[in-house]
Amino acid sequence: MTRKTGWFVGGVLLTLFLAAAVVLRLWSLNHFAQIDNRFAGSCVTVKGVAAPRDIQIDPQTRRAFVSSFNDRMMKNERDSVRGAILSINIDDPLEASGWRDRTGGMPAAFKPAGLYFYQDDAVRRLFVANRAAQSVELYDVMADGALVHLESFKERRLTHPNEVVAVGPRAFYVSNGPRYTNGGLFSRWVFFSRTVHGQILHFNGAAWRVAASNLKEPHGLAVEASGAVLYASETQGSALAVFARDVESGLLARVKTIGLPAAPENINIDLSGGLWVGAFPKPLAVLAQRLGAASRSPSQIFYYPTDTGDGKKGNGDRAKAKKAGVARVKPQLMYSSDGNAISAASAAARLDDKLLIGSLVDNKYLICNLPS
Repeated sequence: MTRKTGWFVGGVLLTLFLAAAVVLRLWSLNHFAQIDNRFAGSCVTVKGVAAPRDIQIDPQTRRAFVSSFNDRMMKNERDSVRGAILSINIDDPLEASGWRDRTGGMPAAFKPAGLYFYQDDAVRRLFVANRAAQSVELYDVMADGALVHLESFKERRLTHPNEVVAVGPRAFYVSNGPRYTNGGLFSRWVFFSRTVHGQILHFNGAAWRVAASNLKEPHGLAVEASGAVLYASETQGSALAVFARDVESGLLARVKTIGLPAAPENINIDLSGGLWVGAFPKPLAVLAQRLGAASRSPSQIFYYPTDTGDGKKGNGDRAKAKKAGVARVKPQLMYSSDGNAISAASAAARLDDKLLIGSLVDNKYLICNLPS
């Protein structure tokens, strides 16, 4: 074999290897999967809300707080557009007050991502991850759903806040990605390669610390009623990470990983203690749509019925999981759409027989009646 022939054969083999690697990666991202429509209940579409990406329900007033910001625009447009937090009457979503921003224009630079409604005997508050300032915003919640801005929390390590969950009136965890996830070619490569990156930061009311690291793009966060278990979605890992949480110190210890057949986004816990997870079964379709593609992105909603709704510890069989209250069950697929009903469903929040479904890219959300 001549040297020229050797180079040719080597080039062909390298090309075939790279092509096979790309196909395998696409396969691992469910890019060739057929996603069908599946839901045993019924849904009503509410149009006119820009990218309602996260939802939190106040069960006392039956109002849902919705973070709204459409980042499917040019960078110069994104910089000049302010996001909003809406307060929607679940029983009357067309109520006039549900269509206006409730933040009073504070802060001025505002691109809300995840949010969390917190209530105790003394306060009712809303925590919001704000990507415009790389911060967490804190609001007092008024009786009519209006929000009064109290303060902004910033830290140099907080470079890309995704979701926040409160564990006190001024204490919280926030999922955090590196700054390059804001866009660019390297960001696209990280997404495609599913590189391990991301942290969960903890603020205890006085100081910051890294509570967990080496997560595969952490997004959604949720804490069960007793505060002993924290859940985090790993979008690139197609999994839920389960942490035992020391209530006094706030320290997290990973005890379990729950695999999903989709890329999870935000997490909500209902009054029974069950988790509702918005997920992308074909994450590359979401990326393409956010970059301007006209195609739709399939959506799925999973339910994980933990046994910790009353704040008591659960009955898991492994020692650490038993202490933390992690149930031995698998996530259940409750809703599936090929993308026509709603594209890239990023959040699901349940109250009684109602299920609200938000979207990362659509200008609408769904209010669904769950089957009996």
